[in-house]
Amino acid sequence: MYNKSSFKIVVVALLAAAFFSLARAEFQFTVLPKYTQVYEGESVVFRCRAFFDDEIDFSWTLNGNPVRLDHHRVFLNGSNLHINSVGQRLDAGDYVCLATARSSGARVATPPAKLDIIPSDDDDDDTRCSFKRER
Repeated sequence: MYNKSSFKIVVVALLAAAFFSLARAEFQFTVLPKYTQVYEGESVVFRCRAFFDDEIDFSWTLNGNPVRLDHHRVFLNGSNLHINSVGQRLDAGDYVCLATARSSGARVATPPAKLDIIPSDDDDDDTRCSFKRER
């Protein structure tokens, strides 16, 4: 039979288990960024979501460095990273979404998602035909 002290121990154990379960769950990503390939000049969106994302601050890195947001070309929409008019030199590489819990400061990262940029053909005349007519 259970007495009051064993009941208190069971309740405390259940509460502790629930707390640690919630602490782990706040860092379970529900959407991970994916490998993306686009043409230079196009726009791209890297998506990232996590449980309890209203209690998490999101940030991004590119090749290990913080992504510079400028609110026009590169900006966050919630947890998603938007890049307008991608350029090979500025934007190609590995993107990682970082989730930081506001309450504890604990941080976790997604696996990297590579952005491959296909160069534009603006400087390439190979696509034009240049036949001379013989008379």
